[in-house]
Amino acid sequence: MRITGACFEESINLKHARLVRQLRLKSCRFHNSLRLVNLHLNGWLSFQDSWFGSAINLVRAKIDGQVNLSGSTFSSKLALDGARISGQLSMNGSTFNDALTMNGTEIGQGLFMRDQSTFKDVDMSTAKVGGQVSMIGSRFTGELKMNGTEVGQSLFMQKSTFKVVDLTTARVDGQVELSGSTFESKLTMNALEVGRSLFMSGIENDQGQLVQKATFKDVDLSAAMIGAHLFMYNSRFKSNLSLSGARISGDLDMHCSNFSDEVTINSVAIGNRFITCRAEFSTEQEVVFHFASIGSSFDLSGASVGVIDLTETTIAGEFRLGSAKGDVPTKWQEKSKLVLRNTSVGSIQDAHEESNCWPRELELDGFTYRYLGGLGAEGTADFGKRESSWLVKWLALDPTFTPQPYEQLAKVLREGGYPTKATDVLYAGRTRARRQSAKDCGLLR
Repeated sequence: MRITGACFEESINLKHARLVRQLRLKSCRFHNSLRLVNLHLNGWLSFQDSWFGSAINLVRAKIDGQVNLSGSTFSSKLALDGARISGQLSMNGSTFNDALTMNGTEIGQGLFMRDQSTFKDVDMSTAKVGGQVSMIGSRFTGELKMNGTEVGQSLFMQKSTFKVVDLTTARVDGQVELSGSTFESKLTMNALEVGRSLFMSGIENDQGQLVQKATFKDVDLSAAMIGAHLFMYNSRFKSNLSLSGARISGDLDMHCSNFSDEVTINSVAIGNRFITCRAEFSTEQEVVFHFASIGSSFDLSGASVGVIDLTETTIAGEFRLGSAKGDVPTKWQEKSKLVLRNTSVGSIQDAHEESNCWPRELELDGFTYRYLGGLGAEGTADFGKRESSWLVKWLALDPTFTPQPYEQLAKVLREGGYPTKATDVLYAGRTRARRQSAKDCGLLR
């Protein structure tokens, strides 16, 4: 059945109906409600380019084909809860002035909500989509609930505007794309599972120039599981960011992003690199990075940092604060502090010794490392080749004396072929120990 340009003044009631033909109503106007509860349609259902003045109820409907709602305007609620659609569901370019509910809906192929569509409150909790979900270029003015949603392919949400978004315990077998989007309120992705990469980055053109930043307010990625990389570069985070307990199989890339509030990365596991070069962190809030593990390197080159706490964190590769190969030194503030208590790294790499790569205050007790200098360790950018006096001053950046940092540095120097420097460091440690004892006894002030 095909109808074009019709105007329906009365309600339409097809509850529990079974239609063996396609139902296509294009550019029609529906002034009253459509009751399609438990409708079973053996074919397509299309309301393309239509206008609805009242509610539409498709709860538990079964459509053996595609559903096309593209280009339509919905003045009242559209309910698709528990519906079963074997094909795709398209809402491209549509306007929803009231709620859209798809709680528990099952869609065999893709769900398309893109191309400047406008939505108010959308509830897709526990929905299952066999194909992709695309929301590219759309605007959501209310709450988007996708908690427990399952997506068989990828979730595309780039170049869009959102308010509150809930993706708690959602599962996406492909990638999740949020690049270039604006999130005006909280984005909850607690225990989100992503089969491939999660993109929360800005958008660049073919020449590598930034075209559009992504903007986030309050982001919770606690206990998320990312199958490949988490890209957060060229973005702006206006409020708290939590990655506590997250598992990222590949890189965590935050380069050139701005973080205005607290960043918490406790107990995170990063399979490969953690990249924060040229990122800007709040000078008023700590970057808390306790009990984390990084499978490769941690790059802080050129980053602006206030206080960063790496207590009990393990970095298998290089801890980089600059290099001789053009990596800009880390930029510390007047009251910056780096906490390396019980932190373990493979190697330490910074820029040349006059570069002020280190903050004015360190906490080094329990800090262990296997090598001095990594990639780009040339000249005085090779930690081990510096004068003993510089190394002793570096250790003195920790205002609290403990013997372990001196013993650790001496051990690595000796193993690296610098026995004289190792002796100098141990002597400096013993001298500081004597002065500390004298202070403790009140003999020195």
